[in-house]
Amino acid sequence: MTASLPDAARAALEALRADEGGAGEVRRVSLEVTAAGRTELVTVTLKEGGALLVAATDGRQDGPHVRAALALLAGAYEAPTEQDEPGEEPSAKAPRAEHAEIADALDELLVAVVRMGVAEAYGAASVDEAIERLLGCVSPPVPVGIARFVGRLRTALADQDTPAVAQVLDGAARVVAELRGGEGGQEGARRLQAWLGRPGDLEGERETVFDRTLVEVAREWIAGTSRGSIQRRYMLCTTTGALYREDRGRTEPGSVGPCPRQVIAGLAEVEAGPVPRRLRLMQYAVSPRVTDALWDRTTQVAAPRYESLRPEFRSSLKAFPALAEPFAVVGVDELDVDRRLVMDGEGDALALSLEPAVAGRLGALAQECDGVRWIAGRLWDEDGVLAIEPFSVLFATGSGSLFERLL
Repeated sequence: MTASLPDAARAALEALRADEGGAGEVRRVSLEVTAAGRTELVTVTLKEGGALLVAATDGRQDGPHVRAALALLAGAYEAPTEQDEPGEEPSAKAPRAEHAEIADALDELLVAVVRMGVAEAYGAASVDEAIERLLGCVSPPVPVGIARFVGRLRTALADQDTPAVAQVLDGAARVVAELRGGEGGQEGARRLQAWLGRPGDLEGERETVFDRTLVEVAREWIAGTSRGSIQRRYMLCTTTGALYREDRGRTEPGSVGPCPRQVIAGLAEVEAGPVPRRLRLMQYAVSPRVTDALWDRTTQVAAPRYESLRPEFRSSLKAFPALAEPFAVVGVDELDVDRRLVMDGEGDALALSLEPAVAGRLGALAQECDGVRWIAGRLWDEDGVLAIEPFSVLFATGSGSLFERLL
């Protein structure tokens, strides 16, 4: 068993010379705490008058992470024994048993949909029962990946969209194979993480990023275990042009602030999975004001050529059929609302997927402004033609930029 943090600190302190440096007053500490199978950051600040301000990245003020952090600072911390290593909560199911149950439940759901057929499956008792069994297999809260799969399946069945149903079920069949010991390698592991991962999970591939300036360019509520139960926020990195998404359930904490907003991410984790990859902000600062200089920067990193979108779109759907929902911020050289087209500087066209009301609003704003800088939205395959459904638009004006949310 590894040494505890207090033991290691005492050893390091004894190795230092007592006459080097003066005494200091510690007024704020940030601790990474592992408890109940999750890792969270806990920040403890000593305020004037001796009161403590405690904040944890899971939003709880009385959770096991906060208690462990306070115990350490109070000198009452006891390192867990080998029989009490940080892991899943007692009520949580063992991963292997849970995986087997999920695989069986997904299999049952696949069979139920196929037996009923796309035209009859929505609302069918056998399909609904299979979905409820699937949701009952996972320890709460339901992972966002499974919740979104359920939401996409129900939406596709309600619309009787046969290609969408086939795509979602294809993704589910791959997950069943992976859960039963398939050899999907790194891609299979990423697929499982996208389906089963929860914020703060100890396992799974992830990237840590520091000191990034992000601009939230769009926000939507999407279907999960119920209609509109997942909020998704799309953030554009002004340094690399990478897009990220922040997903949260209605009852789950998320980062603060409106859309649009500027987010200075001091520390964040990016999970492996379909693009845009899921982002978890751990230390950040928010400003509701996005300056013209920052809007200019988003224009510079927006995708300038549409030819690169097509292979990325196909690659994402191939790797994550059930969960891939490609999103892009594309530079616009010319907008033609009547023909439902946008064009880049090379004359390559991208179809616009527009509801009549959105088309009218977009056309009216385009006439009032000096041009379109970029459009942010979800990418679709419309009868073999790549299209974008605009969520937001950045217009050029005489005084700078005008951001407009369309959804």
